[in-house]
Formats: sequence, structure tokens, C-alpha cells
Amino acid sequence: LKDNVGSIVILVLSVLMPWDVYSDWGVTIQLFIYGDPLYAISMMVPQLSNILFTFFIWRKLEKKEAKRWSWILVLIQCWPQFFAVRIAWMILKGNKAWRKEKKTFDSHIGTLEPYTESLPSVLILTAVWVTETKIKDDNNFQGGEDRSMSNVLFLSAYISSIFLSSFGIIKFFKNGPFGFLPCEGKLDGYLSLKTFVVFFSVLFMIASKGGLLALMLRDKPSLKMFHAAYSYGPNVGENCPQVTLLYHDYLFRDDVFNLTGSTDIQDVFTSNTHGDHFLTWDKNDAEWFEKPVNLNESKLSAFKTPVCGDWEKDSLAGLDFILWFFLNCFPQMIYSLVILIATLGIKTSCSTLTTYPQIILSPTFSCYGFRKNLVGKLSLSNNVTWVTYFITLLGYCFSFALIWDTVQDYPNSRKDHRLVIELIPIMFVLACFLTALVLHLHCLQTPPEKVLDQNDLTWNGEVAMKQFQGRMRLRSISV
Repeated sequence: LKDNVGSIVILVLSVLMPWDVYSDWGVTIQLFIYGDPLYAISMMVPQLSNILFTFFIWRKLEKKEAKRWSWILVLIQCWPQFFAVRIAWMILKGNKAWRKEKKTFDSHIGTLEPYTESLPSVLILTAVWVTETKIKDDNNFQGGEDRSMSNVLFLSAYISSIFLSSFGIIKFFKNGPFGFLPCEGKLDGYLSLKTFVVFFSVLFMIASKGGLLALMLRDKPSLKMFHAAYSYGPNVGENCPQVTLLYHDYLFRDDVFNLTGSTDIQDVFTSNTHGDHFLTWDKNDAEWFEKPVNLNESKLSAFKTPVCGDWEKDSLAGLDFILWFFLNCFPQMIYSLVILIATLGIKTSCSTLTTYPQIILSPTFSCYGFRKNLVGKLSLSNNVTWVTYFITLLGYCFSFALIWDTVQDYPNSRKDHRLVIELIPIMFVLACFLTALVLHLHCLQTPPEKVLDQNDLTWNGEVAMKQFQGRMRLRSISV
């Protein structure tokens, strides 16, 4: 028993750490109670997906005699904890079969929830928090003077999801089908230097992408693209009797203007807050002009965008979220899927993804990429990792280009805005630097004998992931 203390500690942590599952359900219920069904349904999506993927694994791994009642544990999302407790009991009883069960738990069960539930919840909670506190200026979400239980629950769900998702990715890198982290040492290798370096590289990448998501949501790029007032011309005033001027000047500004005059030549809009502040739409030249208070009229700055309607405390947060996803997550998923299909073939790839959806989700929040090695197994690939890095870098470049009207005001920004703009690239560079150390620093290379033997990962006696048989046929196309 003394020799297995580390394994018991890991199992105990596996039982206690998934607090975010229940805190997320608590947040979901609170959102329903407070009349935010859209937010609540959004929070339910990752939870239901986690139940669905857990059910697939439960069908293959659960013992027949326990299936009659353990499906209830899947629905209430505590079957993984039950599986871990069962292994710990086997250790205490001296049942030698616990090692095989623990390998199954580590590789198939314990690494699933962070990908299917924790990571998506982090993104959704970020979107909810930015929308409510920074756009709608809802004091209840900011806590204010009243540190209510709902606010504490929200913060606990958010913070726990960030760290547990990072730790879950580490568990997959250690125990998954292409584990490259050491499985020997203190706490089964979790306290090794390489594990710490990889953990912080993942944590920095998650924080960087989360910060970029928050900045894009606050900038409202979808609103500027799809509701720009000039697109309602030439008679903007007729189609948009009210416009909102979006720009960044020390703070994020969203000034509302109402139509107060219209001729065949121009439409004149007056600010709701300052009667001497005017926007003028020139119908002939299709250009905007601005006359600020106590200043002469001039052509509207390219970094200011009038949008049709009153958007002072509203936004297209859903479209902004989708835009961020397609720029910063979707390309990495497609690239990893292409690599997987090229390695295993379409049929085997599909069956593999139902078991290991983490394969295409891992490059989304880390730069680590994988492909078949010389002996026909999936393993960490330097080339694929660096390609993933450049794809991520391109996504950041396009994202910053979309919100350039905010980024360009960086020297004039408020201190906390400057800090966010600074930390996003800094954490991205740190994540890539730590990834480079893992790939190329000799002291961080793990000998093969200290990595989990993937041949031991089975589904009821059958190998879970089929090895790619034969050589891939290369077809040449001549034009």
C-alpha cells in the first residue's frame, strides 16, 4: 500500500477535483432563475456533450453487472468519480488488477471532461461575463458591494474550469494514445519538470485565447461588419433614424445619435448626451463627417464606425464568439483532423474520434501536434507542432486586424485596457517558448521506457486504436 500512495492520491484528486461540473450546473440553474435562458442553454451544451461522450465510454468500459444501475451515475455526471473510487478500493483490498483499471481510467475516462465540459464552459463564461459586465454594465455580475452567493458561484465555476481544463489536457498528454509526458516519478510523474513546463504552456495559451475572446467581444467587430450605417445608404437617415458611434478613446465608446435633420444632400444626427455633437452623412460622397463639441466639422476618423440602431448596451455577442472561434480554434481542429485521417484513414479516424475527441481539440488550446512516427504509432511531432503554431499566429494576426480600431488606441487606453492588449501576445509568446523547450531542450526529453505503453490501452481486451496497416499509397497527379 505504501508504494501505491501516489496512485491513491491521484485517484482521490480525480474524485474531488471535478467541482466545476456541479458549479457549472449551479450557474446554469441561477441563469434560468434570473431570466437568462439563452445563457443557461449555452451553459448546458458542454454539459450535455460531456454526458454524451461519457455514455459512449460507459457502454464499452462498464462491467455488465453494474450497467443496470450505473447509467444513472452517467446522467448525474459522477460515473468517472465512481470508477476512480472503485480502483482505490481495489488498491486497499490488494487486488492486483487495479493497475490495468487505472490505466483504463487515466487514458479513457479521466481526460474527457476537461475537453468536453471545462474548456467550453470557460469560453461561455467569459462571453457571459464580458457581455453582462462590460457591455450591459450589469452590476450584479460584477459583484458590486453585494458579494452574493450567485457571484461567488460564478467565480468559482470560472476559475476552477480554467485550471481543471489545463490539468485535464496535461492528463491526456500523459495518458492518451500519444502520451509524451513521464509516467514515473513523484505522483506518477505529475511533479516532473517537463509536466510543469507543459502545464504552464497550456495555461498561458488558454489565458491568451480567453483574453483575445474578451477583447473581441468588447470591440463588437460583427456589429461593425454587418450593421455599419453606410451600408444602409444612400438614404441612411430614412433606414436608420438612430445610429451608434463605436470607437475607442481611452475607454470603449458607444455614443447614440438620433436623426434631427434630413435633406437631399445630407442626413444630420445629434448626440443623445451632447446637443452640440453632430454626425453628418453626405449622400453625394457617401462619407461621414463629425462635429465634436467646440470643434470644427471634419471627416470622421477611420477608427470610428457608425452602426445602425441603438447598441449602447447591446451587441452581437454570439456572432463575435463564432468569429473568434473560426479564426482561433477551427483551423487547428481541421489541420489535426487532416493529419489524423492521413495517418489512420477515414474509417479508423471516425471510430477513434468517438473515443478520443481530445485528439482534434488538443491543438486548439495548445500548440502540440501529433502524427504517425516511424513505428506506426501516433506521437508528438515537431513539424506538426510548429505548423500548428503558425496557424495560431495567423489567427491572432487576423483577429487583431479586425479590432485594429481598438488596438491602435493602445497608447491612449486606460491602464487595464493596455494590460489586456499587452498580456495577450505576451502569454502567447510564453506558451510558444515553453513549447519550444519541450520539443528541443535535451533535459526535457522523456525516454520511451518512462512513457505509458499505449499497447496496454484496451477496450474489453481489444486494442482501442487500430494501428495503421501497411504503407500509405501516394498518388501523383500530373497536370
